[in-house]
Amino acid sequence: MDQLTLGIGTRLQHTQQGPGVIVGIRYATYLISFIHHGIKEVDKNDPHLEEIIPENVSEEIETHSEVERSLLKILRLWNGVGEMVPLGDRWKGGTMVLQPGDNSLKPKDIPIDVFFHKIVMLRDRLRVMEQQINATKY
Repeated sequence: MDQLTLGIGTRLQHTQQGPGVIVGIRYATYLISFIHHGIKEVDKNDPHLEEIIPENVSEEIETHSEVERSLLKILRLWNGVGEMVPLGDRWKGGTMVLQPGDNSLKPKDIPIDVFFHKIVMLRDRLRVMEQQINATKY
């Protein structure tokens, strides 16, 4: 079966998975939604695939949503260059007081710039974790 003749919406029959419809196209694989087995990624040269009804014949490799996701991933990855927003003058040198509900316990004073630095570091670690999760193979 010619790789470039199948487009999104093409109905297929797979000898092991049963009937399905192409819902996405990648460089070497199709994303096929099988009726009984859900969405599976299948190699374009899989000998078990048989075309039933051709649709949307195109040479498009990725769908618009996949291109959009890839672009967002690149923007997040290279987002290290950002706008620096200075701390408001009224908060410079200030502290944040954490008062526990139990009055017998001592309150905790944290400098505001240290608190915001911790928030930024937490955000950066969450971004790294998100990238690692997205990079794993399922």
